[in-house]
Amino acid sequence: MSQAQSPVSSGVRKLDRSRHRLLVVNDDPVGRYTTVRQLQSAGFPVIEAGTGMQALALADESLSAVVLDIHLPDIDGLEVCRRLRRQPTTFKLPVIHLTAAYLTDEDKVRGLDAGADAYLTHPVEPAVLVSTIQALVRTREAEDAMRNSEAKFRAAFERAPSGMGLLDLAHARLLDVNPALQALLGRTQAEVTGRALGDFVAPADAAVAESFVRGLSLDGAPAQFQLQQPDGRLVPIEWAGASYIEPGIAMIVATDISQRLLVAQQREELLEREQSARGTAERHSRLKDDLIAVLSHELRTPLNVILNWAHMLRKRSQPDMLERGLAAIERNAEMQARLISDILDMSRLNLGKLPLNRDWVDAGSLIAAAASAVQPLLQRSGHRLRLDLAQQDFKLYADESRMQQVLWNLIGNAVKFSPAGSEVTLA
Repeated sequence: MSQAQSPVSSGVRKLDRSRHRLLVVNDDPVGRYTTVRQLQSAGFPVIEAGTGMQALALADESLSAVVLDIHLPDIDGLEVCRRLRRQPTTFKLPVIHLTAAYLTDEDKVRGLDAGADAYLTHPVEPAVLVSTIQALVRTREAEDAMRNSEAKFRAAFERAPSGMGLLDLAHARLLDVNPALQALLGRTQAEVTGRALGDFVAPADAAVAESFVRGLSLDGAPAQFQLQQPDGRLVPIEWAGASYIEPGIAMIVATDISQRLLVAQQREELLEREQSARGTAERHSRLKDDLIAVLSHELRTPLNVILNWAHMLRKRSQPDMLERGLAAIERNAEMQARLISDILDMSRLNLGKLPLNRDWVDAGSLIAAAASAVQPLLQRSGHRLRLDLAQQDFKLYADESRMQQVLWNLIGNAVKFSPAGSEVTLA
């Protein structure tokens, strides 16, 4: 293996020379042939030109480098280099001046000022020439890769749906913001660049924002704080910080969480409504149970009267008692039939529309009938009923059966919660 083809040093990516086409420009056929052979032996594909105009005609983006003599018959190599730098397709093309005529330091300065990347003089060792070309090609590849990476970053930065910005950590100033972050801030790039992030934070969240910025140089812990737009509207934001983009500069990412918070709030409201509905259903269930208990009590009251009179009539057969007992049985049976009808009309009761059959009722007769109906209960319990009515001759506009129920319940509860043998007064 020749010296020009020796392997590159360890740790450096080996250049595939076959993929890099070179242009050798020299008006001296012998010198041109020598240079071409050296480069071809090193593995580079080579094209050649004998004049400056030929070189300009052949130069395009397919080339990886140009080896250019300065002394040419039409235009010198310095002018060729200047023109290459002015053309869009060749302005990044590495140019190596290789000359046997211009050997002074002043010549080298002129060559480099004209845009050359390297300046070599004849005679030159093949390995030096190859290594120089290879280093320049690698540098160009690295620059191209960096430009491509920057272009991809810029495209992603500009099109990202989340707000993104570059932050100067020393002063907490925004160096660049993408359109999404501009929208969250409610301001243009010019209104934002160079200003502190804290200038746009809601006053109540200033301390949280300062802590977040300080943390970017440490663990970059996420945070939540609000931005205040020019119209005063507050936008809740979840913030995250990326590693250093370069020393002293960090990437910040802002995500609008308004919708997320709204969904969470709606979920809480739905949960509260569900709990409220469950509580209401449980209360309705308890009310239904209470209603059933009350109705059960109301049904038992006339039934007890009927049973008590039937028991008494079975033992005694006096005409007057028989008449009073049958009347009480008939009256309480009618009351119970009315209660059963009311149970079937439960929907009206739930809606507060239970019908009342109001009419003018004699109060004395109403009280006397109630007292008569509960006599068997009083006899069994040993209680005495005393009527203490200042005025008995007056009328009530009421539902007679409902008033009977009220009086029975009052007397029945008094008997239930009074000592045996005591007196119950209806006043």
